[in-house]
Amino acid sequence: MSVSKVIIISGPPCTGKTTLAKKVASVFGLPIVSCDSIREILFDIFNCSNLVMFRKDREAGFAIMFNILKLLFTCNQNLIIDSTFWRREVRKELKKLQKQYKFKSLQINLKSSGIVLWDRYQERVASGHRHKGYLDHLRQRELRAKIIKGFSIPPKLKGKTIKVDTTDFTKVDYRGLIKKIKIFLAA
Repeated sequence: MSVSKVIIISGPPCTGKTTLAKKVASVFGLPIVSCDSIREILFDIFNCSNLVMFRKDREAGFAIMFNILKLLFTCNQNLIIDSTFWRREVRKELKKLQKQYKFKSLQINLKSSGIVLWDRYQERVASGHRHKGYLDHLRQRELRAKIIKGFSIPPKLKGKTIKVDTTDFTKVDYRGLIKKIKIFLAA
């Protein structure tokens, strides 16, 4: 019986999750499921402008993401998931999905110096490249407390987890990661 093979890229903002997910998707022709991209569409449609709406958009974004995952797992589709996985409920839901659909996972958990991440985050916000729906101006204290830790807890899934320090992007062994992913997908 064939099952999905899932590459899960997790970590705090500014660790390079989306950049890595795009590289992996490009090399292996895999779809990326990202709650952030879903949430940005919801932010735009519902004009997220306050924290109450932000939280509703977040809940809806994860509900949609998990529904998409179920559809892809039903087809035994290999894929990439890109998320911070900050919330325990989200990690638990992914664990339930693995139990139900028996997908194989390779987790790549990114971390960095918290100070470096906070600086990157502030640069991103100042550049105007961060979606306005994240309400950074209303969430500074909350985000700083999370980002300054430099890591996020990956979901507890069956499979291998690779921890990667992205404090200095030039020192990340992207070739080595691609090689490990190739082995995972071929197994």
